[in-house]
Amino acid sequence: MSLDNPDQTAANARHACESAGLSRRDVVRWNAVPWYIGNEGHTKIRAANRLDIQRAEPWLAELLKLLPKLEVVVLMGKKAQRHAPAIERIAPKLRVVKTSHCSPLALNYSPARRPELIERLREVAAGLNA
Repeated sequence: MSLDNPDQTAANARHACESAGLSRRDVVRWNAVPWYIGNEGHTKIRAANRLDIQRAEPWLAELLKLLPKLEVVVLMGKKAQRHAPAIERIAPKLRVVKTSHCSPLALNYSPARRPELIERLREVAAGLNA
């Protein structure tokens, strides 16, 4: 997912990163399932399920190998957080941070989520700049 996508989720993610002081050059964005999941006509996407997350683990392992300087993984949302055990198994030295997803639905569900998301990202940014 790009921070430049023309949707509110990308705008929320961009705003949260900017507010937290995270530079684009310090961030790699990756979906929990990095391929299209939806109907054959590509007209309707569906939510990732446990099997999708499980099938994505080998690709996550490959990505982590390509990022030798990676220090922190921020898991945004419950679907992404299902990868936490795999990340801890694949790359036990990585710091794992869990926070809300950036979608309007997730952030509007509770007014406290947006500031909590920005605070988690501030902690990440501070750790990178230390």
